[in-house]
Amino acid sequence: MLAFVAATFVMAGLVKGVVGLGLPTVALGLLGLFMLPAQAAALMIVPSFVTSFWQMLVGPSLRSLLRRLWAMHVGLFIGTVWGPVSIATLDVRIASAALGAALIVYAVLTLVAFSFAVSPRHERWVSPVVGLLTGAAAAATGVFVFPMVPYLQGMGLKRDELVQALGLSFTLSTMALGWRLAADGAIGATSFTLGASVAVPLLAALVGMAIGQGLRGRMSETLFRRVFLIGVLLVGAFLTQKAWAQPAMATEAHKSLIAAAERGDAAEIRAALAAGAPIDARDASGRNALMVATHARQAAAVKALIEQRANIDLQDDRQDNPFLYAGAEGLLDILRLAIAAGANTRVVNRYGGTALIPAAERGHVEVVQELLTRTDVAVDHVNRLGWTALLEAIVLSNGGPRHQKIVQLLIEHRANVNIADREGVTPLQHARSRGYREIEAMLVKAGAR
Repeated sequence: MLAFVAATFVMAGLVKGVVGLGLPTVALGLLGLFMLPAQAAALMIVPSFVTSFWQMLVGPSLRSLLRRLWAMHVGLFIGTVWGPVSIATLDVRIASAALGAALIVYAVLTLVAFSFAVSPRHERWVSPVVGLLTGAAAAATGVFVFPMVPYLQGMGLKRDELVQALGLSFTLSTMALGWRLAADGAIGATSFTLGASVAVPLLAALVGMAIGQGLRGRMSETLFRRVFLIGVLLVGAFLTQKAWAQPAMATEAHKSLIAAAERGDAAEIRAALAAGAPIDARDASGRNALMVATHARQAAAVKALIEQRANIDLQDDRQDNPFLYAGAEGLLDILRLAIAAGANTRVVNRYGGTALIPAAERGHVEVVQELLTRTDVAVDHVNRLGWTALLEAIVLSNGGPRHQKIVQLLIEHRANVNIADREGVTPLQHARSRGYREIEAMLVKAGAR
């Protein structure tokens, strides 16, 4: 798989080196044939950012472009980060179809030389609208070209200015998309190690871009662009057809997959996947097979599904995922599997809390210790109720030995013992009012007021 990823990014970088754009389009299109769109988007972030940043710096017009395009870029950031639909949380079939459709639209409009002229006096209100629409489309598909690229082409920029403007816009687009993917948990969706997931695509893209820039003056850019766009069109058509032409047997296979996950039958899970079951399709409650296995406390099934690249970070209709649910329910074995699989440890539940907060409330000492020692979970995170893990370990507990141990662990991991709740009541005041003398002594010793 790493060889295929490397070859994909060499090709994507080559295209970008010749025509000034196309790296995300090529990378997402080809990688989307063999992995989830969200996984492909996560792999694309660093190479796209570095190559676009390189392209942005080459040229004399950066300052004037920043002044002229700032409103579009603000809209682009808002649309990407807060867009209503995310490629990371869409059903995989819909996400693949959306990506395919975006590639088709991009290829067709460019092949027919669709363009329009933009009057400078209209840029003030058109720019932020174009940015918002491009950002929303990028959040849903991972492709940030429409309507931004036709808009930039219609602004009357000179060739070098256009290439630099594309580099600037793609740099900011990639940053916003990376932010959105991280917030939605997709950065942890890839099964590669962190080093491989960054280094291999980046080096391959840089090699391809260098080759493309060397070829730019030696070949017909028009012919190259036409061949490239026809390829994009074919990939988009294949992705769309693949997403929607799901046979009835896949539906039956999905039912078998869900049933096997609930029973903990790893062999049947593999058989259902081999029969065409979509691994991350959801049931009526928004749960994929991995979440079904987690609810059923089937660690062997969870392990088998992770090995088959199920998305560990997908959240169901209650905003639970395996990491959050295992933390709240004290399922230490499943929690460890989720951590090892690269689960996003900063994801929050429907109360706006991390996995640490309900674990502390419910007295899951081993889970709290695992989270504090093996993850980067925020020890002082405040949920929508206004409580930290420390506050919940006091306010919603009986002050017994397990909660005393949890309070001690939180203090040892530098929890702020003076963060008060929404009424201004501190952990120490809560402990005193409840008569939890052991916890009170720990807090006083830690400097609580």
